Amino acid sequence: MARLRRDDELDSSLSEDTCPPIQLDIGHGDATPTRGRLNGIEETTGVRVEYDDMKKKNDLTTESLFLPSEGSLGDLPAKDGGNGGPLGKTNHGHVGSIRAITAARYTLLTFLPYQLYFQFSKIANLYFLITGIIQLIPGLSTTGTYTTILPLLFFLLFTVAREGYDDFRRYQLDKEENKRTSRVLRYTLPDFSVRLMRFWGRMKDKQERKSILESFSAYQRNPKPETSSGEQPQFSPWVEVKWIDIKVGDIIELSRDESVPADLILLYADGREGVAYVETMALDGETNLKTRHSIHQWSCESIDDISQARALFVVEDPSADLYEFSGKVSLDNTTFPLNLSNTLLRGCIVRNTNRVVGMVINTGEECKIRMNASKNPDAKAPAIQLTTNLVVILLAIFVVLLAVGCTVGYVIWKRTFEVKAWYLARAGVRLIDIFVAFAIMFNNLIPLALYVSLELIKFAQFLLLRDIEMYDEASNTPMVSNTQNIYENLGQINYILSDKTGTLTENVMKLRKMTIGGEIWLHDGLEGSREDTKEAVGAMRETPSIQVDGVGTPRITIEMPTITQDAADPTCARQGDPETYGNIMRYLESNPTTALAQRLSQFALCLAICHTAYPEAQDSGKTGFQAASPDELALVEASQDLGYLLIDRTTHSITLLTSSTRETYEVLHVIEFSSKRKHPSNETSIMERCLEHIEIFASDGLRTLVYGYRFLSQKEYDSWEALHHQATTSLLNRQNMIESAAEHVERDLQLAGATGIEDKLQVGVPETIEKFQQANIKIWMLTGDKRETAITIAHSAKICKSYSEVIILNGGDESEMAEQMLDTLLNLNAGRIAHSVIVIDGQALVEVEENETLNTRFYELLLKVDSVICCRASPSQKAAMVKRIRQLDSKAITLAIGDGGNDIAMIQEAHVGIGISGKEGLQAARVADYSIAQFRFLQRLLLVHGHWLYVRTAKFILLTFWKEMLFYVVQLLYQRWNGYTGTSLFESWSLAVWNTLFTALPVMIPGVFEQDLSAETLLNIPELYGYGQQSRGFNMRQYWWWMLMAVSEALVIYFMVYGLYGVEHRTGDQGLFALGDLAFSICVVFINVKLLILDYHHKTWIPIFAAILTISGCEEKMVA
Repeated sequence: MARLRRDDELDSSLSEDTCPPIQLDIGHGDATPTRGRLNGIEETTGVRVEYDDMKKKNDLTTESLFLPSEGSLGDLPAKDGGNGGPLGKTNHGHVGSIRAITAARYTLLTFLPYQLYFQFSKIANLYFLITGIIQLIPGLSTTGTYTTILPLLFFLLFTVAREGYDDFRRYQLDKEENKRTSRVLRYTLPDFSVRLMRFWGRMKDKQERKSILESFSAYQRNPKPETSSGEQPQFSPWVEVKWIDIKVGDIIELSRDESVPADLILLYADGREGVAYVETMALDGETNLKTRHSIHQWSCESIDDISQARALFVVEDPSADLYEFSGKVSLDNTTFPLNLSNTLLRGCIVRNTNRVVGMVINTGEECKIRMNASKNPDAKAPAIQLTTNLVVILLAIFVVLLAVGCTVGYVIWKRTFEVKAWYLARAGVRLIDIFVAFAIMFNNLIPLALYVSLELIKFAQFLLLRDIEMYDEASNTPMVSNTQNIYENLGQINYILSDKTGTLTENVMKLRKMTIGGEIWLHDGLEGSREDTKEAVGAMRETPSIQVDGVGTPRITIEMPTITQDAADPTCARQGDPETYGNIMRYLESNPTTALAQRLSQFALCLAICHTAYPEAQDSGKTGFQAASPDELALVEASQDLGYLLIDRTTHSITLLTSSTRETYEVLHVIEFSSKRKHPSNETSIMERCLEHIEIFASDGLRTLVYGYRFLSQKEYDSWEALHHQATTSLLNRQNMIESAAEHVERDLQLAGATGIEDKLQVGVPETIEKFQQANIKIWMLTGDKRETAITIAHSAKICKSYSEVIILNGGDESEMAEQMLDTLLNLNAGRIAHSVIVIDGQALVEVEENETLNTRFYELLLKVDSVICCRASPSQKAAMVKRIRQLDSKAITLAIGDGGNDIAMIQEAHVGIGISGKEGLQAARVADYSIAQFRFLQRLLLVHGHWLYVRTAKFILLTFWKEMLFYVVQLLYQRWNGYTGTSLFESWSLAVWNTLFTALPVMIPGVFEQDLSAETLLNIPELYGYGQQSRGFNMRQYWWWMLMAVSEALVIYFMVYGLYGVEHRTGDQGLFALGDLAFSICVVFINVKLLILDYHHKTWIPIFAAILTISGCEEKMVA
């Protein structure tokens, strides 16, 4: 039975800081809780367990799994007549534990309330709602009853429906994810109900029991029997279970290329020595495979092994830390530590391993990948909306002032004229009615048409974004827009926060240069040469045999080969004089006894054995390698080019094939790489000998690695091995002890050489980043990769310049870090640093966040530096960085770009989220606002389309406010001649079609098609992007200038019409209709000519045709 309990008394060797008190038991009846019983519920310390055939309470249930065998007929719950089952499942004890994942923002209950709040948080919508309600009161409105409320309801319905559809799509993706299935250990038999199995102990018919046992025993002898048709039989204890129904304590079986449905402890893997390979792209953004190790002291290969298990697991509380895990397992009174290498986290994919078995420790939203995701991200709104809201507030105040002013005007007119006019006797109007009438008359100064038309403009802009220049032919991937309401933000970006792997790089690495014996050797990495070498290995006296040892990764067994000289020619040549020295292989053959030859051989041997890669026979018959990193793969392939082919590897040995022999090396220990220990104790003596060459490699943007070696005596090894064993089995401060032990052996090393590896950038990345820097956009790199890798890529991508001052903030010493930050701030303020780059890792960032002084100084520093590199950062840390920048610089617009599931949190947190449709799948592309196939397309998306979209939207908003001010000031001027009674200058139908037939196109055409500058100009002069960054298209200064023009132009129009009708009397019709119709027509003609011809930059047939069409319609109206 499995159970999970809270326990306040933990083993003192495991502190609560590293492993909070949660215990998960797997065992027989001796592990069954027996403290007491209350209404059929058995109680344990801090948690209660309830069987699944009783009424469930909360989510704290146990669904017991029973696998009866001849030796354990009574292994059933005590309440069912047994003594407790051998295996079971329970959630980990958190009341209301969520096993489903939820990316949708709303539920059926919360959608409408949240949408109402979001829509009416827009000042304009709230204003129109109040105005529409007032219009519904009979006798108050002079412009109709439903002229405001109906358009508002239509607009809101459209907007809410669109948001609902978008969230429904997210819900469908959640549903699809939650309904995925995995094989979970259940005991099911045909012809027997589940209920019968739960009451096994009550069965009296021994023949029934015997039948069940015979069926189960047959399965144990052949766990995967097949029928004649090749299908699995009906009976199997492994049942397909939806991910949403998987609970903590479940035993799960996974096969090759299957996704991990929950956080698991690895119990069994059929790889060599219990090793499983997993792909962690969705977690840390790294595409290289990782190795995970099962518990060697415990076999869980078969159902019988699992059913006989007696083990106690103690694991940490659900945590967002992707790089640490603490726990322990007790087997036969012996305790063994558990760490990250023993886990399979949700989001991983099993690779190159045929079968793994794991036990669930976290499910749903408590998995590490989900705890790093942004929960319920806020709906994104364009930055220009803040200025628009401010204008709306000012206009609302202006409308009130106009209504008050006109009401006062009526009072004055009433006292001076109305009381003296006999025909106006008893025709007075209440002041409140006058005030409301004017408020309603001028309410369209805040045009509802602005918001309705803007939705149509955004849709048209969406169609025009289908730019062939942003189409990736290689992957057949166009640019995709998932969001329409923040287009203008693309033209106002101040910060780009980018992932590294798969976003800036292709994650394809090649060894390019080496320094050996004081000389630089070039490695062209010719694929043809490598293939020739592989073919030469195959051209042997005996055909090589590929042995699959049943563990998923084939071993390569080769008889003594003869590699021809031509097969290895030429891959590695000395720089500067390749004709003299030729390739390394030829030099070794012709000069085997020289000192340089010995150094070359020793270096090649270091490349061949200093790694954790495994050989793999590919379907094509060629030899491939599975490596823990792309760097490692590049080095192993390079060692093959140097004459050392890896043909076999186990946990304790490496077998190499050379030109004439097969050599096997015993692997005693593998000391994992650590950035804290990257330099050995005598680093100075080693680095001085090749420092010049390493600097050359680094300046070329290559990743550098120095090789050193040391020969140990048996006595030295025995002494160190005892120290290392003590460190690896410690439950306290284990990592520091391991690193300390490693430092004891990594000293007095002899230099073998150094390598320079190229991490190939995507096409156009350096050029794109340089353009962004010229456009005054700050580039940050937030990656889960190692610091050295991140810095190297930053140099290659031109994030770091050759003259940049790189400030590395190391954790551990807070006072030293604070002093380093202060010095940097002083230098920046004094202008002593031309280009500054801050480098910080995830652990140092944690220390900064926990210290208020460091936190304040750190983020003050970030706002001043040119670039930031944050390495070993978790998804939640990436999102936190984005959020903090938004808080500290409220006017800045942030853009986050990434390609993996680990980038989703920061993509959702930024003002604009860009997903790369790359090798890591479509996780980021699906949830991002926009997706592209290559980073270089971001240049055109921002500098060209972003600029155009900002100009179009800003111009549309500004012109809409302008035309409404022009029109209603003419209406306002007429009030003096009607005694401020609210009589309209324009007839009602003209008012009804003003914003649709006559002035819609003059503002919508610029909002859709305007191009103030050509694409070539915008790309060649990135500094023009500052137009949007500085909000020069629409700001309060621009607004007041256009409003002043509107008032001036309205004065000219009104008094010109008044002069023709009221002074000159040159027309026969002196009525109000003729006066108003002429004023209306002049306004229409002037607005169309000004906006579509005079002020329009990108003059094509479209604006001219729109102007002619609208003016012609106005003439038809006048004739009618």
